[in-house]
Amino acid sequence: MIVLDLETIGIPDAASIVGEGDIPALIPPLARIVCAGVLNERDAKAISGEESAIVSNVFSYLSDTNRWPLVTFNGRRFDLPVLMAAALRHKLKIPRDVLTLMTEYRYAKIPNHVDLWDVLTNFGAFSKGGLRAWCVGLGLGDPKKDCDGSNIESLFAAGNLTQIEAYCLDDCRFTHELYKRYLECVR
Repeated sequence: MIVLDLETIGIPDAASIVGEGDIPALIPPLARIVCAGVLNERDAKAISGEESAIVSNVFSYLSDTNRWPLVTFNGRRFDLPVLMAAALRHKLKIPRDVLTLMTEYRYAKIPNHVDLWDVLTNFGAFSKGGLRAWCVGLGLGDPKKDCDGSNIESLFAAGNLTQIEAYCLDDCRFTHELYKRYLECVR
């Protein structure tokens, strides 16, 4: 199993083409990846640097099908489309295994990609509540107590990659704990 989380900021000039109230960092083709967190049973790693290098590193992790399933929180609607957009922006080859994750039938009984947002909201039938609400509500703690996604742009502008990496890995850890809780209760 591998847990994935991305932290993004808007690409240059993105604010000039979005509507009022829209956040470029949350719109896949306008989002620039500044950090990726990957976690499995053995280790956790934050990957930062140039966006193309981040994407290539994430593709390496995801291409190892021995690590599947991929576990995300809202990854089907955010993380994977952002990865796809970044790969297209940098003209990177998308590995077949990664394309499989991106195009998998979302209602598969044994999925290669477990998007906990899909699972916990019955595929959006009840769409309230993000990772923070689920973790706090289930007594797992508050993944956003020190930082949240709205802080990423200012942290990046200040050059504080260490805090972005820590936040990204915290999201991975909380997603992993949420997944473990889910597995404990559905088996």
